[in-house]
Amino acid sequence: MRTRESKLVCEGAGRVTYVPEYQRDYDYGCRGRQGITRLVCSDRRTLTANWRAQSCERGEGVGTDSDGARFTFSFGMSQAEAQQYLASAAMEVAGKPRYGDQPASRGGSGTGFLVSADGLVVTNHHVIDGAKTIERKRDLSGICRRA
Repeated sequence: MRTRESKLVCEGAGRVTYVPEYQRDYDYGCRGRQGITRLVCSDRRTLTANWRAQSCERGEGVGTDSDGARFTFSFGMSQAEAQQYLASAAMEVAGKPRYGDQPASRGGSGTGFLVSADGLVVTNHHVIDGAKTIERKRDLSGICRRA
C-alpha cells in the first residue's frame, strides 16, 4: 500500500473474515467478502484495516494506524473510481472530531476473552487504547475496566 500525500509504503498480509451466505457452498466470486489486514510501514507505524471486496480484484476499506489516526483506502480501482470513493469517505467523516481532538477519557469498560489457563486475555485495541492502567476483575464475569 502507498499513501497519496506522504508516499509512505506499507506491506503486510490480510485474511478473509466474512463470506456471504450465498458464497459458502458455491464459488460466486468475491463480491461482499470482508477481511482484515495488518501492515507495517516504512516509518515503522503499523496499520490495521477492515476491507470489503467489490470483486476479486477491487474493493475499499478503513482502518487506524498505531497512533490511532483513521484512514480510508481503495484497491484495484482506476484513479477516477478511487477518487470518487475517497471523496465520499471524506464527506462521511467531515465535521467529526479529528484524532487528538477528543477529550481525555475518564475510564470505561470493555469485553475481553480469556484464552489461556495462565490468564491471557484478548480484547479489541479500542478497549484499551489510551489506558494508563488496566484492571481485570477475578470473578467469572471477566469484566476489564480501563482507567
